[in-house]
Amino acid sequence: MPSVCRRRKVGSMNILRCAVLAICAVVMSGDLLAQASPTQPVRPSGETGKPAPVPAPVPAELLAGASKPLFAAAAARAEEQLVPLVLQRTQFSGGSNLRLEAQIDLYVIQRWIATSTLSTDQQAAAAWLRLAQIRQAMSAAQKDLSPANDQGLTDVQQLAAHNLRQLTYDLPAADVAKIDAICRATGISLLEFATGQAVNPSQIPIMRPVNLPTLPQEPSPAPRPREAAVGSSDPGDLIPKLNVSPVLRRQLVRTLDAVQRPEVYDLTAEEARQLARVLKDAIDISAGLASNAGVDLAKRMELEQQLGEALALLQDRRLKELGQRKIEGMSRYRQVLSAIIRLNLSEQNYKLLAPAFQLAERSPEDAKRLIPAVEKFVAFCSAYDKLPESFQYNTDPAILKALQKAYDDSRKGFEASRSAFLGDVEMLGGTGISNTSTADLESRLEEMQVWMDVVWAMGSMPVSLEVLNTFKPKPPAPSPAPGGLERRIAKEVAIAAAPGKSAARKDAAAVLLRMVRLASGSRELQGAKIEGASLDVLRRYTKKTADDLAAKWQMNVMDVMNAASSGGTLDEGKVQRNELLLGMIQTLPRLAAMEGTAKSAGVLQRWADWGLDDRAVEQGVYPTRAAATAALLAFYGDSTEGMRNWEKVRQEQQPAVSFITRAISGAREIPEVKGELPAACAKLLTPLDVTVYALHRRYAIAQASLARPNLDKNAASDIRDALAKAMAQFR
Repeated sequence: MPSVCRRRKVGSMNILRCAVLAICAVVMSGDLLAQASPTQPVRPSGETGKPAPVPAPVPAELLAGASKPLFAAAAARAEEQLVPLVLQRTQFSGGSNLRLEAQIDLYVIQRWIATSTLSTDQQAAAAWLRLAQIRQAMSAAQKDLSPANDQGLTDVQQLAAHNLRQLTYDLPAADVAKIDAICRATGISLLEFATGQAVNPSQIPIMRPVNLPTLPQEPSPAPRPREAAVGSSDPGDLIPKLNVSPVLRRQLVRTLDAVQRPEVYDLTAEEARQLARVLKDAIDISAGLASNAGVDLAKRMELEQQLGEALALLQDRRLKELGQRKIEGMSRYRQVLSAIIRLNLSEQNYKLLAPAFQLAERSPEDAKRLIPAVEKFVAFCSAYDKLPESFQYNTDPAILKALQKAYDDSRKGFEASRSAFLGDVEMLGGTGISNTSTADLESRLEEMQVWMDVVWAMGSMPVSLEVLNTFKPKPPAPSPAPGGLERRIAKEVAIAAAPGKSAARKDAAAVLLRMVRLASGSRELQGAKIEGASLDVLRRYTKKTADDLAAKWQMNVMDVMNAASSGGTLDEGKVQRNELLLGMIQTLPRLAAMEGTAKSAGVLQRWADWGLDDRAVEQGVYPTRAAATAALLAFYGDSTEGMRNWEKVRQEQQPAVSFITRAISGAREIPEVKGELPAACAKLLTPLDVTVYALHRRYAIAQASLARPNLDKNAASDIRDALAKAMAQFR
């Protein structure tokens, strides 16, 4: 990061040479709607991204409990079918009776599954799929199971009927493995009964994908500072390099030994894996403490002792909970350390901001506002140092002179605010008259924001004017004198660069920013291509062409420019709608891919772990399609709010859409089994007592539970929240 203060020469040495990078994994979400032009500085928003939460599994008993009425209804349906079939036993004999009995056996198996004790989501999800698969198989074999079919049965068919009957007299207490075994035997017997041919199970394919298409991979992160320092990520190499107390070092070494030789410490393999994750975090924290990151000497000694105690306790399974509590008690320091690492400060810049980090570590309330304030400050400084020092533009010399003066004054104003911010940081948390608080820093940031807006807008203005002038705005009436835009800019710059905190300054800065944003959006829209499948989606959603879209956004540009040239108010709504349109155009290829993939949803019916029909898939993509259509039409209808809603819906629905479309793509590789009955029986032979695709199985029963009209609202909300967390990985 460039210097945060020009008062001192800044060294290049990183404060955390031995430190590590982020403690927890980050799940990236969403796409950048626009890339900054290489010819124009990027304006900082002052907002910093936060690591997304690690996807959490659906709570183990949430769906099992919510689905109980579904299984009760399934059991009731099976019983309703059983009674009349049992009464018909006196009406048939021979092969017809065996067909009748086979129906009875299949309903008995359905009832057994539906009435079993299903205490976990895995059990409930597998059972729900098995019920659907048996019903599908019975439907496909309807003719062969009908007692009205008086064709004689072969030896193979009679043996299959006998085997099916025997299954129903020895049904065990159900779990996923037992249900798998019963359904496998059921599928074999039913297929042999219907076809009269012996079945070789080894020749029946597994009805699930080997792999799903992978998610787009983020670029590999740069080597972590602690690893770069010692040339290794091996804890055995890292620990000796850490400058920590002897007590903490001994516990780090002993914990590593426990991870490598768990049997000596009476630890299970899973406990050793958990301890390895704790060790990694402990090395992260130790590296930060060794660099005095965010702590003074007294606090460092306290935290080192606390960490050493936690590691010692975690090595004893009886005291593991106590050790975990001590680790959790260091969470505030871990948050501060993570922020320091994320900012990648030089040693000199860290020292300037150290009082803020130390106060954040001591005070949870201050930390909530201090860390974002420091991150915003660093973002401002980083962007400011990339801006040119002089203002260059080919315009009237008198206007250029005024612009240059305003540019220089604004830079001085920013630098004064920056120095004042650092001065306030120095006095944070004091007890004297001159002590400062987080509120003081936030006030300084407001000043910096205005100065930054002016400097950034002016630095971007030459390129912006070149773009806007290509649209040839009408000169202000009645005089056709040229240079209306330049004169308006000079006027607003003079107001924005004046000292003080007047509202007029902020308004003038907003006008300048609006013009730069208008130009930036126009340049991006000029280069945006809508063709092929993207154009088909645009036509399908709006009944309009790419030329219609271009004419509308260009009209918005002309209207705003005419207002600027004539001294009028710049319509923020038109600027925003053009910006939002750019994001929509960039999303069209994804929408086209969604629509193209959804056409192949039928392949999902091959998949044993998938329990939703094509209609449910259509319902999964419909909210995205409807919101995109509404947003595009809102652009034509001049509704900014209607367009804003699209991004919200897109982010909410993207995990489900990605989940479904990837499932469809993966299902294409599942072998197609000819015939409805063989395909259904192949799914019955596919084991569900596996860890792969557990979320896909849960998704089916979750959607079935949510479809119940009398589902409790709180339960429905819990299911949706749990699914959203579980599917966060598909963003």
